[in-house]
Amino acid sequence: MKRMFLTILIVGMLLTQITACSREAANNEEWTNGKKPEKVTLNIFMPPHFPQYVSVYGSTLLDEVLKELNRKAEQKLNVNIEITNLRVVQKEDGGWVAEVDPDTWYALNGNVCDMLFINENSKSFFDLKTLYESGFIKDITELFAGNAPNYFRLFAREELDTVSFNGKILAVPSYNLPDTRRLHAIIREDLLEEFRIKNISSYEEFENFLELVKKNKPELIPTRLTPFYSKTPSILEMFAEAGGYAIAVNNQIELVYRPDDPAIKLMDWKQTPEYRNALETLRRWRSRGFISNQGVKLREYASIIGYKGDGEKISEQIRQESGVQVKFAEFDLYPESITQRTFDPGNIVIFNSHSNNTERALAFLDWLMTDKEAYRLFMYGIKGKDYKLDKKDRVKLIAREGYDESCIYNVIHRSWFIVNNNLDFQDKDQLKARIQYIESRSKYFPHTGFTIDIVKIRERFPEFDFNSRSRFESSVLNGELTPGEIDDFLSAQKKITDPMVEEIQTQLDEWMAGKEK
Repeated sequence: MKRMFLTILIVGMLLTQITACSREAANNEEWTNGKKPEKVTLNIFMPPHFPQYVSVYGSTLLDEVLKELNRKAEQKLNVNIEITNLRVVQKEDGGWVAEVDPDTWYALNGNVCDMLFINENSKSFFDLKTLYESGFIKDITELFAGNAPNYFRLFAREELDTVSFNGKILAVPSYNLPDTRRLHAIIREDLLEEFRIKNISSYEEFENFLELVKKNKPELIPTRLTPFYSKTPSILEMFAEAGGYAIAVNNQIELVYRPDDPAIKLMDWKQTPEYRNALETLRRWRSRGFISNQGVKLREYASIIGYKGDGEKISEQIRQESGVQVKFAEFDLYPESITQRTFDPGNIVIFNSHSNNTERALAFLDWLMTDKEAYRLFMYGIKGKDYKLDKKDRVKLIAREGYDESCIYNVIHRSWFIVNNNLDFQDKDQLKARIQYIESRSKYFPHTGFTIDIVKIRERFPEFDFNSRSRFESSVLNGELTPGEIDDFLSAQKKITDPMVEEIQTQLDEWMAGKEK
């Protein structure tokens, strides 16, 4: 109850704050054929981490960047930019709340808050659905494509669904690259040659390889289930897609459905036969000594379950740790399956419903996110002072004394602006290869963008215990439960999860219906 009260309090304060910055501004002229629009000032509200820029660089350099940005923006769009910094303060109980600051929220010059940048660290304070239903943010469904066409066309419909409600686009996302969590067997090439293995295309074939290692290479551990610099994948992540399922929800509640099912009938993953098979597979691997995640160096593993590209990274880490050159081959463990493509909207921008400058703000954002020079100025600062370019036209940050490039990039730059990965730091050839791979091996499934209110579901179904389900899996893998005990647990779970799945199915059906409006 206390947590619910705090949540309501935070949302209420935010609504009050957004109202405070929603004072009327003079109408601007619409864009017309070749006619230069009236000059307007766009007030951009920045997230709480923005002041870190000032603390590192100082306000003088910030003023230099804004001066140059405004010079270019006036030439291009006849707009002037003003930036206001939001602040978030920590409470005595350790929580965080948006600070009501008259200097921030009440624009002394009478201008309105036109657009608000929201970064990952402050996103939890903003609920798009609540803000829209309360009338504080604008529906930009009809405005986005017309006023920011170059940026808009970068996104698939499913990617825009991640910032939509009932089919209405409520925010502009970062252009992050889509991803797929497709698992691969990453295997030492010298062992493949020794065992005369040319291909591995299933978990069954991979298990045969593990058996060969265990029998012929006692000095090596057959495999590790922790991907490079990542957590151990769950049984759901390892085996659901390989078994022909789409993963619908993986936020403590593991739900799947068949991709070829037009009704998108949700199922509890633990109630599927593929789950039982996956448990038996991992139990067998562990009992035979095929698996270890602890206590040894990477060079002591014959293979690792990971993601495409991890082989090169692991090889480099082994070279740095041991001075040994080990090459790895990567094998898709379920090559016949098209897996789910995912998209993270990242940092986003919302638009004040009381602003008269939304079209101009979107036009500015379009220029900012698709013009290379404008993007670099806004993201990295002044060329020659804040960054330089290498021979491949890639940005190399120039760090001030006492700071390195990693600090400047990860802590400051990426934390406060939306991102266009087409214009970011990535090597263009590697970027192209990654996109081609993702497009060839994955697709967006119909539920992309759907989320559930996990707090609400857990409040309504308190008998659902994620921890007991995790303990159950550990007990099975350790050989501590008999087949009868496994059956009893899963039968008891079915009585708990069936009504919960039915409730989530209703939410999904309503979401799908709203998306088609």
